[in-house]
Amino acid sequence: MDHRAFHRSKVHRRSAWVVIALLAAGCSSESPQPNASSAKVTDSPTPTVAAAAPETDVKPAPQKQAETCSWDDAALSASSAEAAPQGKSGALQDVIIGAWQHTHINTGTGFKPNDDVDIRYVFPSSHRLLYCQNVPGATTNAERATDFTWNGNRISPPGSKGFTVTAWSEDAMVWTNHLDNSKYLLKRR
Repeated sequence: MDHRAFHRSKVHRRSAWVVIALLAAGCSSESPQPNASSAKVTDSPTPTVAAAAPETDVKPAPQKQAETCSWDDAALSASSAEAAPQGKSGALQDVIIGAWQHTHINTGTGFKPNDDVDIRYVFPSSHRLLYCQNVPGATTNAERATDFTWNGNRISPPGSKGFTVTAWSEDAMVWTNHLDNSKYLLKRR
């Protein structure tokens, strides 16, 4: 072997070890094992990244929701509803999946409690809706399931004027009912 070939093979071996060491250090620092000590002993200094503070009081949107009105569960009262969300937190078609209670209505004079009726909207997926209604004197535990389409933030069930979601968070949602242009406040059940 000539001198240049010997030198190249030595450099390649050294480079290979450096790459392996860097990969090993990168893998171990990115995914700590549960119950592992956070202190590490290394031969060379490595940059540290501060861990993000855990979020509190945030319920992630469920990935799956049973298509049921859950009539055995009591209705949420309007007093348990959060303030109407002002912004758009998360991807709407992900956030919407779940069960929602219609707690307040605004017909132009501000949100008023909707405690005398039990209206629920259940979204088992981002394209399926189960409408649940218990209105004394009119319906008792009525249910209607349907597929629907999206047009931007507008939910369009067949045979309905639909709803446009104007603000949402993980726990609350505001939409406009295009039948009468009233606004609904819904709370996640």
